[in-house]
Amino acid sequence: MAKLNHILASVKKLPRTGKSLFSRSGLIKLGDMLYDPQDPVALYLASLSSEESQRTMYRCIRQFAIWFCGDEQAKPEDVFWSRVTYDDIQSYQINLQFRKIKGTQEHTNQQSHLSLTTQNLYMIAVRNVLKKACRIRSVAKHKRVSAKTYQEISEIKLRNGSRLAKTRALTDSEVRIYHDSFNKKPGKNINIRDKALFLIMMHTGLRVNELVTLTWPNSLVDENSCLQVIGKGNKERKIALNSIAKEALFDYIKLVRGEHQGPIWHPINRAGRINQNRALTANAIRKMLRIRGLVLSEQITPHYLRKTFGTSLLLQGVDIFTVQDLLGHASADITKVYDTRGEERKFKAVQSLVNK
Repeated sequence: MAKLNHILASVKKLPRTGKSLFSRSGLIKLGDMLYDPQDPVALYLASLSSEESQRTMYRCIRQFAIWFCGDEQAKPEDVFWSRVTYDDIQSYQINLQFRKIKGTQEHTNQQSHLSLTTQNLYMIAVRNVLKKACRIRSVAKHKRVSAKTYQEISEIKLRNGSRLAKTRALTDSEVRIYHDSFNKKPGKNINIRDKALFLIMMHTGLRVNELVTLTWPNSLVDENSCLQVIGKGNKERKIALNSIAKEALFDYIKLVRGEHQGPIWHPINRAGRINQNRALTANAIRKMLRIRGLVLSEQITPHYLRKTFGTSLLLQGVDIFTVQDLLGHASADITKVYDTRGEERKFKAVQSLVNK
């Protein structure tokens, strides 16, 4: 596991300029490591554009490895993909439908099964590995999948349906309560940083993995009026900084971080000392939001703030295509999930029966 985690941490360094990924020895170069291109899992992970995607899909593939091998310690590289059949994949899909989420209880009202989205993500991960195992000639014989088998498996449809989103936009009063939590000890370095993180996410809609890749001064463009980020699908976009976001960011730069080159966000210890040799991680930001969210008696995630940003713009009448561009969505259909105006109309329609 440690070996593959190190590989995944290095995959982000893969050249994406069309150059060959193969060294003279015939092995795939992953950062400063060499990894066997005969494994379809490595080939699939290497094709993904972001480190977060690589880690997510690795975890999905590992779930299949554990199920297929019948061993909790199994890893993706342990799977003999040549032995995977149509019946196996169909059985796995059924298994996912009834799989319980660890930590949930039968008697609670909490969701105890995998969501449809998660089930389909697990299936997509396995199908993509099988695709590499079928189409790339360098794959080892015991991991190679025949065209016939892959064709049969590819005909297994993903599950249809949808569920209400787990995250939501924060209300104005919740935003004020959350914001006030940063002002309890306004002079503390960690509060200044966390407040800047909160306001940047609230007023730009950045994904947490986009946030942690920001660097000083390269990520600030157009006379420091915009952030330039590379998001999902390796797509670059600019996001304007409004006065609130800009003030919070530059307060943090001036009072805490300083203007040295490198990652904008750094860890800060309890004594208020900043570690300029390390970048703040996405998980550290998630943890900060979760702990701060206790003032709302709810576990707040970065996506709550992203959804608040998108929903607020739509409620103010900003057209959906502009919001799509700001959020970096590939399709306006994804952005529609953020539009709660239809919910308000439905509520008013039902309430009108009371007001007759």
